[in-house]
Amino acid sequence: MNDDDFRMLQTMLERSTAASLLSAREATHLRHQLAGRALSEIELDGLVSSGLERMLDSLVALGPNATAHAMGRERGTAAATAIGQTRLANIPEPEIVAGKYRLDSVIGRGGMGEVYRGKNIALDILIAIKLTHFDSERLSSYFVQEGRALGRLSHPNVVKVYDAGVHPGVSGSTMDRAFIVMELLEGVSLRAHLEQHGRLNFAAAAKIAHEMSAGLAAAHDLDLIHRDLKPENVMLTREGTKLIDFGLVIVDKMDAHQRNTGEGLIIGTPGYMSPEQINGHAVTPATDVYSVGVILLEMLLGRNPFQADNGMQSALNHLHMVPPMPSAEGIDVHSSIERMLASCLAKAPADRPQHAREIYSCLSSALQVTAW
Repeated sequence: MNDDDFRMLQTMLERSTAASLLSAREATHLRHQLAGRALSEIELDGLVSSGLERMLDSLVALGPNATAHAMGRERGTAAATAIGQTRLANIPEPEIVAGKYRLDSVIGRGGMGEVYRGKNIALDILIAIKLTHFDSERLSSYFVQEGRALGRLSHPNVVKVYDAGVHPGVSGSTMDRAFIVMELLEGVSLRAHLEQHGRLNFAAAAKIAHEMSAGLAAAHDLDLIHRDLKPENVMLTREGTKLIDFGLVIVDKMDAHQRNTGEGLIIGTPGYMSPEQINGHAVTPATDVYSVGVILLEMLLGRNPFQADNGMQSALNHLHMVPPMPSAEGIDVHSSIERMLASCLAKAPADRPQHAREIYSCLSSALQVTAW
């Protein structure tokens, strides 16, 4: 290391410490290493890993003025080149979808694609962006159509969809990617909540199911069927319960071959699939009603009533097993709720409530709230 580089590092260290960009421990460690001055390239790399990298990240985040101040304004550009040119040059440019949606970080992955935390750079608001893996123009077209249909669905218990379209070559791929832009939710999934708290009391479980059915009823009014309801797709936020991941409604516009083979996507989750889904038959709002019944019973029992060691056995349980009711396990639930659960979990779709509004009304009475 030459004298100019050494003095530059010392200046960066002092000014970044004063600006609280390094902790006291990191600053002391760097001063100790700099005291010897005889730093090889390997030792210089050690400097970066022990604290200087964090300092550079902080400077980059604060912008060029902070960088110039920390490095010494008269040497800002030269100093950055001397010790961090490669490090800074390797920071990737953020990907922009449809010219206005910036992808920041992956917050979820599934069979259909990824969900990113991002920003609408035109409006300066945080968003969530789902990018699909479809290799079929037809599937992408269905996905976009349904995304736009969901954009017309405005309900406090359903994630808000802002936009949908197709973008070329996202994330290093040469394949066009269909996308949906949604509100970014802050909260936890019902799955995470159940894993942390176990079985819920009736009031808590009924409140969640009540809000789920309210959102579903609004979707059913628009002839939209979720098809993949499960605790992972139910978010608990400060504003209440939110249903997410409606993307699978596109299946209901596919031809028989696509519906039965699930071309290009997952067609449900075994633990929560209705008998008609398992058999490859048409889905209706009663399909969602079945899944709500499974989820409500899971919240009350503390386990999935159809759980099994594998997906095949779970599917067979849905076809043939009569699930246990809470009262059979000593859980105090009003008889009207057990009748509703038994109806929701009927094997034949015609024997179930035909619209989520029926579940909402029943739970409204149980919770003594006013149904719309």
